[in-house]
Order: sequence, then C-alpha cells, then structure tokens
Amino acid sequence: MRSKKNKELLLLSEISSLIGSTLDMREIYGRLVKSVIRAIDVDRGILLIYNDQKKVLEAVAWHGAADKDVRGMSLPVANSVFGRIYKSGKPKLVPHTTRQTEYVRRLGAGAYIAVPMRAREKFIGLMAMDNGISGRTIEDLDEALLVAIAGQLAAAIENARLYEDAQAKVKELRHLNRVASLGALAAGVAHNIKNPLTAMKMAVQMAELYPDKGQFWAEYGALIGEEIRRLEDTVENFLGFARGLEVKMQALDLSVLIQKVLDLLLVQARQAGAEIVVNLPAPIMVMADQQTFRQVIVNLLLNAIEALPKGRKGRVEISATADQIKDTALITISDNGCGISRENQKKLFTPFFTTKPKGNGIGLADVHRIIEEHQGRIKVISEMGKGTAFTIEIPLAK
Repeated sequence: MRSKKNKELLLLSEISSLIGSTLDMREIYGRLVKSVIRAIDVDRGILLIYNDQKKVLEAVAWHGAADKDVRGMSLPVANSVFGRIYKSGKPKLVPHTTRQTEYVRRLGAGAYIAVPMRAREKFIGLMAMDNGISGRTIEDLDEALLVAIAGQLAAAIENARLYEDAQAKVKELRHLNRVASLGALAAGVAHNIKNPLTAMKMAVQMAELYPDKGQFWAEYGALIGEEIRRLEDTVENFLGFARGLEVKMQALDLSVLIQKVLDLLLVQARQAGAEIVVNLPAPIMVMADQQTFRQVIVNLLLNAIEALPKGRKGRVEISATADQIKDTALITISDNGCGISRENQKKLFTPFFTTKPKGNGIGLADVHRIIEEHQGRIKVISEMGKGTAFTIEIPLAK
C-alpha cells in the first residue's frame, strides 16, 4: 500500500516538475503523456485537446501508439462517449462493450481509461489510455489519483497556453512600437530627401544658362553626384532600421551609428523646439547588432524629445566615451524635461508599464532586453521638473 502511495506521489511530483521546467506547449504535451502512461502502467496514451470552434477533440501528443494511427485524429464531442465523460468531469474506465468509436476503430482498442481535464471551469481536453498492444486487463481505477493527474495536466497546459498568448502579445506590441518609431523617423527621411532634391533641381535649372554643357558638368557634376550619394545614404539608413534583420553582432563605430539616427530625428527635434547637443569623439568601436542597437538609440532619443518642457527651451544631449580600463563604452542621453518620479523609475523597464496616454509600455522594456543581450547594462537618473539621463554601458570591440 505504501509502495503504491509513494509511486503516486512520485508521479504527481514529476508532473509538477514538468510544469515548472518549460512553457513550450508541444514539449509539455509529449513529456506529460510519457510520464503518465509509464506511471499508470498502460501500453499507450493519447492527449486530446478540445478545439472549441470545431467542437472536437484533436490528438496533439501520444506515446506507445503508431503515428499513422493517431496523426490527424479528430473526435466529435457531441453525442459521444467522450462528450459524456467531459460533462461528468470524472475519469472513467470505458469497457470494450461500449459502442464502436473512432478512437477504438483507429487504435483497435478494447477497454480504455478516459481522463477529462478542466482548468478555471473550462474544458481543456482529455487523455485516453489503453492496453490495446499487450491485451492486459486494465485494473480498477484509482479515481483520486486520476483526478489529481487531470488537474495537474490541465494546469500545465493552461499555463503554457497563457504563456504563448503573452508571448504573442509582446511580439505584437514590439511590432507596433517599431512601426511607431518608423513613423517618427519618416519625417526625417522626407526632410533628408527634400534637401538633396532641391539642390539637384537648382543645378539642373542652372544647366540652361550654360551653352557649353561640358563646362556645366565640370562645375556641377561633383555636386550632383554628392547629392545622389546623400539620397542613397538616407534611404539605406531608413531601410536598415525598418528591415529588422537577423541579429548579427559585429564591430561598429558608435559615433557613426548615433549620427545616422540623429540625421533621421532632426525634424522631430525641430518640431519640438529642441536643441540637440552632440558630443561624439573619435571612433568608438563596440560589439553590437546594428539593427537592434539602433532601436535602443531611437527609443531613448524619442523619449527624451517627448519629455521636453512646453513653454521653455528644451535640450537633449547625447554623448559617448570609451573607458579603456573597463573596456566599455558609455552612452548618455539626457534631457531637461519633466523628469520621472522615484516610484516610476523602479518600474521603467517593466513590460507594459507606461505613463504615456497612448503608450504600450514595451519601448523601454525592449531597450533593457536588447542591452542585456549585448552584455551591457542601463541606469537612469532623474529628478522631477529638472530632467532625466539614461546611461548605457556596453563592451568595446576587442
């Protein structure tokens, strides 16, 4: 008796460990089925998850059964044995005399155990187990154990579902945050395209005054070529931000990267009446991914511009220095805006926390995540009514 009880406790403990070890739904499905059928001592088991839209149970994981017999299995709940078990909410030993079902037909099963799973008063699915391979008789049900197993199975699956939903939401918000940043940069792109086009238009108009076109090209050819290069750089800079390429760590000149972002944010700063002070010394080479680290600089600069005071001169300063002793680069972005309260400073990098009326709370959380991926860190110093300074520290390129 004690041996059986210990076995049951070990099974429940193993399921609890599985719940905490991963939130990957597919991995959880397979590992749960394997653990349960081994502990219950049956030949095979199939985990069926309820599809609320189709009102069917769909096989998502199995152990001991052939793939060809199970893959694509979809069992209706209405007017079925499984439907009645689901409504009862209790595990049941279904005898072989029960009317033929799709489950029995495909697996050649005789008697089988069906364990319904519920979480938060919602039907999650059902696990079916049988001895159709060995032909052994299934022992009497230990209903208390199966109820406990069903509860833990349902909790594991529901937790994994909630995690997947949360991940999808975060991914969507990151996309929206990126789109919002692109919208802010678009004004800078338009400005940076308009200026070279204006210069080239004037040059073309001047061509009409030159009877000798060779002389015209001698005087204006270099200018037109330079303006074309400026257009190409502007477009490539914007597209580089928009692409969202695969992360690629490489040696980058921090000063060049920051200057390209500033070029795109020039119009935003002017519209806000902001003075941008830049202190970027000789090249500072860091190991960084160009796309994601550029997102960090864009987010922090946009936040600084948006925080500037109304009715008085706004100032945003960005500087970069190299600490050769610590082998790190320091980037500081500061403003003389409204400041951040001490209470809010504690929550700044928490996903979904925002003080903006239309904010989604993902921008600074992403900044923090990206900097950690770069083996760096970020800190904030702020005083209400006086301004805020963010300082980033990341490794120098070796």
